[in-house]
Amino acid sequence: MNFFQSIQTLQTGIDRRLLAKQMKRTINLLALAATLALIAAPALAQTPACDDAFKTATYKKWYDNRKDKQEIAFQVARQEDTILEVTSVENVSSGIRIRFSRPVNPLTLRRGGLRLLRSDGTQVNFTLSASLDGTEVMLVPSSHSGALTIVHDKLEGRDGKRVPT
Repeated sequence: MNFFQSIQTLQTGIDRRLLAKQMKRTINLLALAATLALIAAPALAQTPACDDAFKTATYKKWYDNRKDKQEIAFQVARQEDTILEVTSVENVSSGIRIRFSRPVNPLTLRRGGLRLLRSDGTQVNFTLSASLDGTEVMLVPSSHSGALTIVHDKLEGRDGKRVPT
């Protein structure tokens, strides 16, 4: 028996329909898993503070003030849980990491919002990078010459509220 006859015998002995059923079953299971993941995603994205009691209380504040005191109703609708504040400052090997309690407006970071000063009061140039969610900023000074002071004057959250100094 030569080589081509053995391959032909081998090919005729394989029932490809069995593999097709197995592949179809695998694709159906993957489609079902993806559908279940999409259905479950909104439930996983909710924060613990977003329960029915919190939603009812917030809606009641807005609903009670919607006709007579519209400016209060507007404020209730825009109300934030926490004020924007600096939660930590760390000196890491690549620079200085600053973390905030809420996202920072990226336009206020470079326009006088953050400055680095030497002990004699002169300003230090730095490279700035912000995280995608806006809660973390990395400052990389152009030169390390002793202790540096971080000054934040005009930092704002994405809602326009300033960071307390």
